[in-house]
Amino acid sequence: MKPILMAGLLALAPLASLADESPIFATYGTSNGSLPPEFAWDNDVTIHEDGKIEIRHCTGYETEGPGCKTRKGKVTEEDIAAIRVAALASDLAEKPATRSPDPMVGGGGDWGAVFIDGQEYKLLWDTIPEDADRVEAVKAAIRAAIPPKFESFMHPD
Repeated sequence: MKPILMAGLLALAPLASLADESPIFATYGTSNGSLPPEFAWDNDVTIHEDGKIEIRHCTGYETEGPGCKTRKGKVTEEDIAAIRVAALASDLAEKPATRSPDPMVGGGGDWGAVFIDGQEYKLLWDTIPEDADRVEAVKAAIRAAIPPKFESFMHPD
C-alpha cells in the first residue's frame, strides 16, 4: 500500500507547484520570420501577476529540447502597472483589433495578450492600419518591462 501511495504523491507533486504559481498577466512572442533553420529563432515571454517573468528562446524550428533555453527573472510593479494602463487605454478587450486582410508573408513579427479582470486584450501580429497604434502601445509596454539583461537572449542576431 505504501508504494502505491508514494507513487500517487509523486505523480501529483508537479500539480502542487502549478497551484502556487501566480496567474498569467501577459504573454509576448517574437519570431524573426520564415528563415532556414540555422537562422530562425523565436521567443515566448510569460509575465505573471506577481512579476515573475519567464522567457523561452528557441532556435531553428525547435519548440523544446536542446534548441530551446529558458531564463527567469522579475519585472517591477511599475512595469506591471504600465502594461495594465496601456492595455486598458487600448480598449482591445471591448473593441478587438482586426487582422489585416493582406498579411505580411515571411517577415518577423510579434504578438501577445494581456489578461485583466477576466478580459483578454489580444495583441495581433499584423492588424489593419487603424488598429496598429492601439496594439503597438501595449506591445511596447510589454517590451519595456522585459529586464535589459535579457536583451541579447531575446535578440541573438
